[in-house]
Amino acid sequence: METTERNYMTLAECLYESSVRVKLERANQHLVDLMRDVEAMEGTERSRIVPKFNDEKTEVAFHLLFHKSHSPHRWAASVGDILNNLRSALDHMVYALSVAHYKKIPPPNAKKCQFPIANTKEKWKGVKRRIEGVSIEAARVIEAEQPYNRGDTPLARLHRLSNRDKHTVISVAPVAMTDAHFTNITNLNGKIVRVEALRIPLISDTPLLRIMFSGPNPDFRCDVDVSLGVLLNDERGWVPMIKSMTACRDEVVRILALLKPHLCNG
Repeated sequence: METTERNYMTLAECLYESSVRVKLERANQHLVDLMRDVEAMEGTERSRIVPKFNDEKTEVAFHLLFHKSHSPHRWAASVGDILNNLRSALDHMVYALSVAHYKKIPPPNAKKCQFPIANTKEKWKGVKRRIEGVSIEAARVIEAEQPYNRGDTPLARLHRLSNRDKHTVISVAPVAMTDAHFTNITNLNGKIVRVEALRIPLISDTPLLRIMFSGPNPDFRCDVDVSLGVLLNDERGWVPMIKSMTACRDEVVRILALLKPHLCNG
């Protein structure tokens, strides 16, 4: 049977459904699983907050205890899985676009098909050969989305973290406090002179808040409500892990939606 131009357009669309979409769905499933794990840590698996006074009773530190330990290594591995699948979805889209353009499978540029990401114009000149097999219109979309055009977008973060995951390690903070509130304060003798929020990675039985008084306060009591989160280091500082991964996922979904019409246009 003769292979028509429409056959190749259909094939490119099939590649999208069988490869690009699958990678995207896999990334999303890893993200959902990661969200559930973190929510469990923040919710029912968290033990109580325990106050511990210093010997003089002039200072109280609130320690957070967990029913079980949480592994930052497992979270880092899940982040790597999300990044790898998102990055692959972009690369597979370039392959599908090349099939649509050349009307040939594999396309002549199959070995160098990749979604290039560059944060400077000079770097773009060195990597744009990766999309020589896509249509002019699709190439324009890809270039317009480059960090050197749009700044430090989630695509730029995806690029940084994906490279780190492939070549070194991703740093994930087990637990970090993102917010805290004191309520129902009783038996305060004198004044509270200072409150310290220890916004650092936490492990079980380390202090997350410290209150210092003007004098001894052995009977001081209060309720403490804290919001917890998991942070990762993307080379430019610590950022919320779930929020960052969600932004990367949403960015890839948006870019793929911009490119998908070009599977039909060749």
